[in-house]
Amino acid sequence: MLRKAALFVLMLCLIPAAFSLCPRDVYHATPSKNLDVITLSAFDLDARAKGVQSSIAVAPMQRITGRLAWKFGPLAEGDVRVNLFGNWSGAEIARLYSGSALPNQSTSVEFSFFAPSKPGSYTLTAVFAFDSSFAADAEASNLCSQQRCSSSGRCAVVFATASLQVLNTTPALYVEITSPSEGDAFSVGEVVTINATVVPVNASVALYINGSLVGEALPYRWNTSGMPPGEYPILVNASFGNRSAFALVRMELLNLSLKEPEHYEIILPRQPEQVYATASSLVALAGDEVYVLKPSGEMVSGIKFRAKPLISAAAEHFVVAEGSRITLYNSRGTTLWNSSLDAAARMVAASERGVGVVAGGKLYLFNAAGALLWTKTLSSTPDSLAVGNRSIAIASNRTVHLLSYDGAPIWNASFKGRVRALAISDDTLFVLLGDEVRAFKEGKPVLNLSLADNATMLSVWGGRLLASSTRLAELYDLKGRLLWRYHPHKGVRFVALSKDGAFILTGDGRILAAPHPRGGGLHASRAALAAIVIAALALLLILGRRARAAARVRRVVGEETLPVEVTVRSSKGRLPVEGALVKLDKLEGTTNSRGVATFRVKPGTLRLSVEKAGFKPASRKFSLKRGSGVEVELEPELSLSQEQERHLEELRNRIEETYESITGEDTCLPNYFRSIGHGIIDGVEALIVATEFGRKPENSSALIRAAESAVPMICEAMLDWRNVALASGRHSEGCTAPEFTASAAVDFLLGSLGEEDLEKELLEVDRELTSRIGELSIHPPASLWRISKKLLEKGKGASPPLSNSLFAVSHYLLLCARHMLSSDELVSRLRRSIL
Repeated sequence: MLRKAALFVLMLCLIPAAFSLCPRDVYHATPSKNLDVITLSAFDLDARAKGVQSSIAVAPMQRITGRLAWKFGPLAEGDVRVNLFGNWSGAEIARLYSGSALPNQSTSVEFSFFAPSKPGSYTLTAVFAFDSSFAADAEASNLCSQQRCSSSGRCAVVFATASLQVLNTTPALYVEITSPSEGDAFSVGEVVTINATVVPVNASVALYINGSLVGEALPYRWNTSGMPPGEYPILVNASFGNRSAFALVRMELLNLSLKEPEHYEIILPRQPEQVYATASSLVALAGDEVYVLKPSGEMVSGIKFRAKPLISAAAEHFVVAEGSRITLYNSRGTTLWNSSLDAAARMVAASERGVGVVAGGKLYLFNAAGALLWTKTLSSTPDSLAVGNRSIAIASNRTVHLLSYDGAPIWNASFKGRVRALAISDDTLFVLLGDEVRAFKEGKPVLNLSLADNATMLSVWGGRLLASSTRLAELYDLKGRLLWRYHPHKGVRFVALSKDGAFILTGDGRILAAPHPRGGGLHASRAALAAIVIAALALLLILGRRARAAARVRRVVGEETLPVEVTVRSSKGRLPVEGALVKLDKLEGTTNSRGVATFRVKPGTLRLSVEKAGFKPASRKFSLKRGSGVEVELEPELSLSQEQERHLEELRNRIEETYESITGEDTCLPNYFRSIGHGIIDGVEALIVATEFGRKPENSSALIRAAESAVPMICEAMLDWRNVALASGRHSEGCTAPEFTASAAVDFLLGSLGEEDLEKELLEVDRELTSRIGELSIHPPASLWRISKKLLEKGKGASPPLSNSLFAVSHYLLLCARHMLSSDELVSRLRRSIL
C-alpha cells in the first residue's frame, strides 16, 4: 500500500501545478483513498443546508460556514494537523485540527471563512499532516527526498477538495462583534475594548452603547469610569450601499466583587428580627426577647420584655427602648442606667458618647451616663436617625439635618429621593439613597458610591461600609472599593458591622458572620489569603462551640417551647396585615410590616384569634408541631360604594367589549392584554378595601382615577394588530399576565418608592427591550412600556394621592412587560412573529 502511495507522491511531485504545497514535507493521496490511515467523508461547504454541498455559489466576501468529517484508519498513529487552504490565498485560511491520530476515531470539524472578493472559480483543499512515524517506508521517504518532497521525514495523507464559485454580484455584508463577548463582565473604571469583524472593510460603521451613538470607527476604547453598574447592550451597525446589518452583545458593568466572603453561621432556636454589634458582642432581637452573644455564637445572657422593644448598639454598650422606658446595657447585658420619657419611643440610636431617641414628636439626647442633654420639637415625622460621637443626624421629608451635641444646627441638605438610612463614623455622615450612598464631611461631599441594588440598610464601622437590600449585602471600604458581595439564599433581614466583621441576618433566621477581609479592591492580597486560611481553621473551632452555644441558648429560653410564626393576610389581594392583635392561648402579640407575629409556646393544640380594625375577627384551633407556622386570612369589613362599583364595572365591560371585538384563531395575546386590564381593576379594588391608604375617600378616588387612565390605553393596545395578531397557535395558560402585586403597589402609595424609582425601572425595561431587537417582536411589551411611561408623566403633573396611584399602576405594567420577555409561551410567539 505504501509503495503505491509513494508512486502517487512521486507523480504529484513531478507535476508542481497539481498542488503547489507538494514540495514541502507532505505525501499526497486522492480523496477517499484508504491508506489504512485515514478515510475522508463529505467536505460540506454549507452545513445548514440539506445534503452535502461540496460546491456552492456565493457573493463576493460572503461568510461561509462549513464542515469537514473524516475517520482515522486502523494504522493511524502519532500527531496530526489538519489545515484548510484556498488557491486564492498564499496562506492557510483555517486550522481545523491539531492532536493525536487515534485509530478508528471519527471526527467532524466546523470551519468558517470569507469568500474571495473577486468573481471566479476557486478550489479549497484540506491537508492532513502527520508526524514522521507514518513515513516508515524507506523507499517512499527516498522518493520524496529525491524530489525534495520531504526534507524532515514528515508525511501527510491528503487531500479533500471542494469548489467555490464567486458570482459577479454585490459584495455580501457581514458584522460580528469580536469583543466583548456575550455576557462578559467588567468592573466600573475598566477600559473596555470594543471591536468587530465588518465585511466589506469599506462599509460604514456606527457603534451604539446602551442605545446611544458613541463612535463610527473600530476598535473603540470605552472608559467606564463613573458609569452606573448594570447591563449594557453593545450594537455595531454596518451599512454598505442600500443595505445594512448589525450585531448585538450584552455585557455587564460591575462595581463589585462576585467573590463571597468566608463565613460561619450562628443559629438561634428563636428566629431574630434584628442584629446589632458592639465591640465584643452581638445583640439579637427576637420578638420580646434580646439575646446577648459572643461573636462566635455563644450565649452570654437573655433579657425578656413585656412587649417588643427597639434596640441600637455602639462600641461598648447597647440601648433598649421598651415603650417610654430607655435602658442602657453594657456589652455583656448588665444594666448601666434607665430613664423614662413622656411618650413611647419611635426611634432609638446609640453611639459611644450618647443615645438619641425620637418620641412624641420630640428628639431627645442623653449622654453615656444617662443625663438628658436636651430635647427638640420636630416639625415632621422623621424617617431615619443616627448618633455619632460629635453630631446627630435626622432625616425627614427627604432632608437631612445635622446637629451638634449642643443641639445647634450644623448643616442640612435635601435630596431628590427618599433617605433610606443614615450612619455616622467619626466626622463623616453617610446617607443611603436607594441604590447609592453619599458621604459628607463638614458638609462637603467626600464619596458617592453606586450600589448594585436598591438598599434599605446601612452600617458603618472602622473604615468599612455595609449596605444591604432584602436580596444582597455588599461590603465596601471608604474609598468605594468593593470587598465582597453576598447573596443569602433566603434573602437579607438585617445587617450589622463590628470591628471584627460583618453580620448578616438572613430571611430564615440564620446569622452569617464574615470576618473582615484584609486589604481592599477586587484582588486578594497575601494577607487576605492568610486571613482566609486562619478563618477556615477558626471555623472548625467555632462549629464545635456552636452545639454548646445552642445548648446555653435553649437553657435561657426554655427547652419545652417551640417557635411559631403567625402570618396574617387580607383575603383581598393577599396583602400582609400590619398591627393586627394576635392572641395565642394566653400570649398576645402584634403583627409586623410583613404581617407576622412570633411566639414561643409549648407544643400541642392551641387556640388562635386575630383582631384588626376594619377587618372581621378570625379564630381557629391548630396543632403545633416543630418548625410549623400558621396563616390566617382576615376579611375586610369595608366594601366598595355603589359609585365605586359602577366605575370599576364600566372598566371591566370596556375590557370585555374590546376583547370580543378582536377576531382571529389565536387568543393568546388578546387574552394577555385582557388579563392585564382585569389585574389593574382587581388590584385597585383590593387596595381600597384592604389597606389603610385605600380606606380614605380621597385615596380610593385616586386609585379609581388611575385605573380609568390605564384601562382605555390597554384597550387601545388590544386593538393594535401588531400586539395581538402576531402568530397563530393554540391557547395556553401561559398567556395570562401576573397578578397585580398589591404589596409592591403599597410601597408607591405610601411613598416608600417614588418617581425616581419608577424612572430607573423604566430605563431598565427599555434596556431589556433594546437588547431583544432583532431576536423577537417587541411591539407588545414596548406598548406596555409606553403606557407605563405615559402614566408616569401624568403622575408627575399630579399631586398625591393621585400621583402615587398612577405610579403604582405604572409599576405593574412594567412588571407585565418583563413577564412577556421571560414567559416561554409568549417569547415563542414573539420570536416566530419576527421570523
